[in-house]
Amino acid sequence: MSDESKKYELVDASDSSSVKKLYRIKALRDFHNVKKGDLGGYVESEHNLSHSGTCWIYEEAHVVGNAKVYEDARIRDKAWIYDDAEVYGTATVRNQACVFGHGKVYDNADVSDHANVYQGAKVFKEARVFGRAKLRFNMKATKNITVIDNNDSVITIADSKMHVYRSKIYDKNDYPKKYRKLLESLDKSNE
Repeated sequence: MSDESKKYELVDASDSSSVKKLYRIKALRDFHNVKKGDLGGYVESEHNLSHSGTCWIYEEAHVVGNAKVYEDARIRDKAWIYDDAEVYGTATVRNQACVFGHGKVYDNADVSDHANVYQGAKVFKEARVFGRAKLRFNMKATKNITVIDNNDSVITIADSKMHVYRSKIYDKNDYPKKYRKLLESLDKSNE
């Protein structure tokens, strides 16, 4: 890639929170709400952030390992993207959220507030995952999954606009015993 087509450069400045060599990104041109000369977050290499689109890593956010941010995605507010995770489309990851393993966040999804997306979980379309939610791929899930919050109440049956707040996620074969009767009655009412 020629220097003229690059949108950022790496500034040799590891932060104190990592034992790996990290670089801060610095904008080489104006795009979206980023101005030439603005400092962004931290990466391990140019592999972590695409020079195409308007994707950007802001403030104290980190994208390391084999993780990739591309298209028009935004990483903000001390969020961490690592391992083989991907964030793309117009997705946003912010407020100390983490995406790792083979987690993917894309389309117009929003992950925030200490939430974790990992082990191949996918967050997409208009989905929002926030609070201290932990979303991971479950091999047994074949249809809808149910979201149950920490206050022992059912929030929603998952769909393309799933909203998760301080929740645990279960598939139908994995419901805790205390929820089974309630959830079975909900399933019958939806038939």
